[in-house]
Amino acid sequence: MADYREFLRILANQEPGRAVGFEYAWERDLAERLLWRKGAHLWADEKARACSLAETALRCRMDCVVLELLEEDGAFPGLVGLSEALPRGMKAAAGMRAGFFETGGGFETFRRDYEKLAGDPAVCAVIIRDRGETVPGKEAFREISREITAAVHGLGKPCIWADCGQEPVPLDWAAQCGFDAVHLTGAYPAETADVWREFHEEFAILGDTRLSWLKNQEPAQIIAYCESLQALTGNKGFAFGMGNPQGEPVPYLSYISTLSALVRGQ
Repeated sequence: MADYREFLRILANQEPGRAVGFEYAWERDLAERLLWRKGAHLWADEKARACSLAETALRCRMDCVVLELLEEDGAFPGLVGLSEALPRGMKAAAGMRAGFFETGGGFETFRRDYEKLAGDPAVCAVIIRDRGETVPGKEAFREISREITAAVHGLGKPCIWADCGQEPVPLDWAAQCGFDAVHLTGAYPAETADVWREFHEEFAILGDTRLSWLKNQEPAQIIAYCESLQALTGNKGFAFGMGNPQGEPVPYLSYISTLSALVRGQ
């Protein structure tokens, strides 16, 4: 059974009760294979999409589901009725489908939207996403990020930084902004193990930097690699996932191999 509190222990850098997974996105074909069914109805609208992703997360032994939401007329349709629809013990790590710097939007509007997400009972953590190549500089990033993390923390929720670009901002910038966790992707140049060693006292590490490698390895190599990360981290301040923010196609067997390592750790 899912238990979102295990995920929150990772974000708080506490000793977890077991291994925890965190998957930012699944490519649609992979999600449907994991769900054992297909159809446009699974993704027909924001509510259907949220429910399908939550079921996928549950099948993958995740404790929370990542939702990138669209705002419509001052509300988030994907959150309507979500508390009742989520599997028992699961909550959402929720963010918006486009970032502040990425869109050049108004800051006050963005902050209010993040506060709405943080105030929803179905949400256990808020994801602040953007694309590093659109960030104009360190000071602008720090100023905006600190204000948003402070607003979200003021509502009692942790913040996750997710850089979905090809030129992510340096990790030491994120360490200065109050983020509780950073989602790693293949765009980061450093190895996941090295990132954890340097930064895990500053923020939790979610995901991985070796997506291209993982997509092309045999199951035994993938499992050994995942288990080596679990051995290094003791699952403290670390949740494993493919580091795949764009939902790139991933071979089914490769993904199942990562889940095998996760299940062994649970």
